[in-house]
Amino acid sequence: MKKLLLSAFALACSLQANALDYSSQSSCLNNDYIKEWGRLKLVGNQLCSESGKPVQLRGWSTHGYQWSGKSCYDDEDDFKGMKGFGANVARIAMYITEGGSVNDEWVKNCIDWTAKQGMYCLVDWHILTPGLPSQYSQYNPNGFFDRISSYVKQKGYKHVLYELCNEPNEDTEGNIYRPAVWEDIKDYAEELLPYIEKNDPGAVVIVGTPQWDQAMVFPMEYPLEGDFDLNIMYTFHYYACSHEVYLGGMQAAAGNLPVFVTEWGTTEHKGQQGLCERESDMLMETCNGNNLGGQLISWCNWSFSTEGGESKSLYSANNYNESNLSTSGKYIVKQLRKGDNISAPKASSAYKNTPLAISPAKETILNPENYDEGGEGVAYHDYDAEWVFDQCGGCQAAIGTGKMDKDFRPAECLDVSWIDDDKSACNLGYIVEGEWVKYTIDVKKAGYYKLVPMANSHNSFNVIAISVDGQNAIRDLNDKENTKIAAVRMEVFGTPSNDGGYNTWGETRFTSKYDGKKGKADYGIYFAKEGVQTLSIAFMTECAGFGPLKFIPETPDFTDVAAEVAEAAVAVYPNPSNDGNFTVTADGEANVQVYDIAGKLCYNGNVEGESLVKANLASGIYSVKVSSNDAVKVVKLVVR
Repeated sequence: MKKLLLSAFALACSLQANALDYSSQSSCLNNDYIKEWGRLKLVGNQLCSESGKPVQLRGWSTHGYQWSGKSCYDDEDDFKGMKGFGANVARIAMYITEGGSVNDEWVKNCIDWTAKQGMYCLVDWHILTPGLPSQYSQYNPNGFFDRISSYVKQKGYKHVLYELCNEPNEDTEGNIYRPAVWEDIKDYAEELLPYIEKNDPGAVVIVGTPQWDQAMVFPMEYPLEGDFDLNIMYTFHYYACSHEVYLGGMQAAAGNLPVFVTEWGTTEHKGQQGLCERESDMLMETCNGNNLGGQLISWCNWSFSTEGGESKSLYSANNYNESNLSTSGKYIVKQLRKGDNISAPKASSAYKNTPLAISPAKETILNPENYDEGGEGVAYHDYDAEWVFDQCGGCQAAIGTGKMDKDFRPAECLDVSWIDDDKSACNLGYIVEGEWVKYTIDVKKAGYYKLVPMANSHNSFNVIAISVDGQNAIRDLNDKENTKIAAVRMEVFGTPSNDGGYNTWGETRFTSKYDGKKGKADYGIYFAKEGVQTLSIAFMTECAGFGPLKFIPETPDFTDVAAEVAEAAVAVYPNPSNDGNFTVTADGEANVQVYDIAGKLCYNGNVEGESLVKANLASGIYSVKVSSNDAVKVVKLVVR
């Protein structure tokens, strides 16, 4: 593709939509993105310019250089062509096998050509089959990235990003939850990252995820170890006609991880089907900000070539001009010519306009059926929503034997059912990986809260992520400095069952298989601020069912309760106590709870009239809470 495309590129420039002020993106031939944005970095989970403004990289991936008859990237004019259509990034797919080989010179040329065009350059170590990074060790990836990052350092470039491994996999279809693949990726990345860090500290580095870059649960559940002076992101790959089932997982992961869609196509993953426009639009909407993190996600389309004809390449023939754009190519060029198309996440609203108040003084129960209003893709994502609607004939919000009352939100299709025949509580069921749900909450006091979920006895992965206003909110209550773990496992209730247990429910807890604490960590939630917020619960794997969720303040603040209810007519004496016991005088029956200064419940019992409470407390300061006739009194008790 040479000079004959330049007139088409000029037209592309003239059609470019106006850019939004906060990122100032445009797609003209004379626009120097590198000069405008500088060295990219992460601010939280968002990819940003050097000055901290959100940016979205958009462009194409090359095909392998070995297919020269179908390639459009053999000199600088080809990258000028990319840019003319609106691209600000080029992904350089350096195939290691399948007719390719380690080719430093081609990669360096591409880095130079993109630099001259003011475009960003993503260097991709393109593994495919076999798909484990360790199986390519003989090609010396450490040496390759060491040499390329040294070249970047030598040239003083700011525009190079690094993709460590394309589509790691076990070359086996089935469940995307593949711990062995992530172990391989993790070991590979932790060994390789120091080579890039040495030469190009602060660079953006993108790490692959299992099963052809679809299982984003692993960096959330089992994050990379070590603190690298690098901006580490994680990749998601998507082919519109075959991968819609995985899109919810990416939407959810964006609430906890920095995400980059380094490869996607408008077809199915083998390029055997034509454009799936609805599913392509869904990805574009997700990348433009409609995800649980409100993240602006960068993307590279597959591919800038003629490979695949009408299916998945930019061009349908080797005559590289705009009249030969493929169906897929026309769609991508249209997206690029829109320029910035950024939108905030679609806002849900509290169920019945009543946010759930999270109390700092007592346990609060979130009933899962009271999810936000706004419908599919806004308040929740239920992948089988259309199937449920068809089966229900109007969608009564449930399937299976435990249907909700027919009057319960009949226009919606989230799978909600009763836990038992007594209809004592509800649960979300039929959960597949990537489903998520939102709740509007009103946090009365910032701080740490213990989480107590209700689960059934069916043996399931049950890996869950929780974010608040688009930020990871999961914390180990015994190790609050550890903020890396963003997904935890909900333990099953009682004895796990592989072929039943769906109707046996009870309270359980969140734990981790990978934190090195052998299930002894106590996972809860951290609210960084008070007020109305959005709590998102994402199911990163299949889940057997999710029942009511308790929030218990780590250190109860009983002044909150005392201010809300009448003070009970009770007395507590002697105070101080010399033996750890005391007497309560109450008007009738009363409940007595004693908490130490850390908020731990030390005594819980009932009394009537004037009664001696044999709490046998050790020396210290305690809060005694006496509840009687819908009134409460909290007394500070000193034990000598």
